[in-house]
Amino acid sequence: MDKRTRASQAAHLMRDPVLLEAFEALSKSYTNAFVSVGARDDDVLKAHRMILALQAVKSQLQTYIVDGKLEERKERNRGND
Repeated sequence: MDKRTRASQAAHLMRDPVLLEAFEALSKSYTNAFVSVGARDDDVLKAHRMILALQAVKSQLQTYIVDGKLEERKERNRGND
């Protein structure tokens, strides 16, 4: 898959209300483990790892978007040369 196509699909995902709602629900669920009085250490560690994983997915999608924009800019500059 080329960078521009990947960027377009990643941008679409980052605007998808169902995916955004899922990210938010999971983030809230895992964040609750930090403030829950009865949470065990294992639960807190797992929640921390899962929040980091969600952030990594979002970050990777953003990277795809930026890479696509850079590729588009390069192609435009090649056309102007």
